[in-house]
Amino acid sequence: MPKPKIAKFWFAACLRVMDAPDLHDELNAVLGLPSFSHRKGEPNDDPAATKPWQNSIWSVESPLPEHLDLGEHLCWLEEFTRPHTAYLRDIITRRVARVDIYMSYRCSDDHRGFGLDPERLELFVRLGVRFELSVMS
Repeated sequence: MPKPKIAKFWFAACLRVMDAPDLHDELNAVLGLPSFSHRKGEPNDDPAATKPWQNSIWSVESPLPEHLDLGEHLCWLEEFTRPHTAYLRDIITRRVARVDIYMSYRCSDDHRGFGLDPERLELFVRLGVRFELSVMS
């Protein structure tokens, strides 16, 4: 009898601050250096890109391995953002930037999903950002 196939999962999560190129230096000073950033109009270093960046983004990604559960990545972001809650809520409230938590999920099998423990949703409530899910196949 053949062994049942075991699904493999990959997760990632990052805090993104968008459409606020004038805040990049301030974000670096308050939050630290980003995992990735660019400003609108800067050259896109992707070899397939034909235009400069069309938006501005500053983001910090969970450094945890992709094989760890999404909840672990959100827990890392929770700890990272906690000391900066007032600052992040201020830029969100004043609408000087769009802030979100970007999450990615991949699985080796079809018809699979994932769940989150309720305490992992506290990050979204504390920062005042929507929980949004995009499913791509």
